[in-house]
Amino acid sequence: MLISFEQLKSVLPELEFGGMRVLHVGACKLEELPLYQKAGISDIVWIEARKDEVQEMRRRHPDQKILCACVSNVTGQPVTFETHKNVMCSSALRITDLKRRVYKATVVKAEPMTTITLTDLLARYKIERPFQMLNVDIQGSELAALQGFPEKLWPEVQIVYVELNRQALYAGSFTEAEMDAFMATKGLYRACERWCHLFGDAAYVRGRAPGQPSHVFPPA
Repeated sequence: MLISFEQLKSVLPELEFGGMRVLHVGACKLEELPLYQKAGISDIVWIEARKDEVQEMRRRHPDQKILCACVSNVTGQPVTFETHKNVMCSSALRITDLKRRVYKATVVKAEPMTTITLTDLLARYKIERPFQMLNVDIQGSELAALQGFPEKLWPEVQIVYVELNRQALYAGSFTEAEMDAFMATKGLYRACERWCHLFGDAAYVRGRAPGQPSHVFPPA
């Protein structure tokens, strides 16, 4: 997370993170777990697409709920998930030449997968309790994942923390404007952001006034 919970709290004092229930899509190696724990968050459902990573995380953290799935806005679509030497490039979408040049991306593994929506995934595991925070970082598929989130659970979501790209880094990905527009349909608006060259993180919060400026933290 490019924006710490302390930074989020500094611009969003109305939010009480302690006790929030979180859905974290793009678990990778559970790097954010200590950050959640420090913020008083313990109820987390993690989702990661790569089976080998999920198996390792379950071995290391048997107390954590970790689901293995490649999420999107449609269920049943075959995709090829490419794992790169630079894990920041691993995605179910093909990276553009720009990202390949800038991040020196090299594919080390290509794995066939089938997509599933968050609605269908949560139903499969009978997860019906609402989430107050969504954290999505899946290299270009963030908007598709959110589009598949259960409609009935949106009213309880207070904050969506998501990765954005300033330029096309993945084929078929989304723009900042498209994410802003979708979030507005759910009653959430961009509250703060922090950028690191071509990509960055942003927090969308319920209760913000449309058009209210987003706080921009210094670049990472």
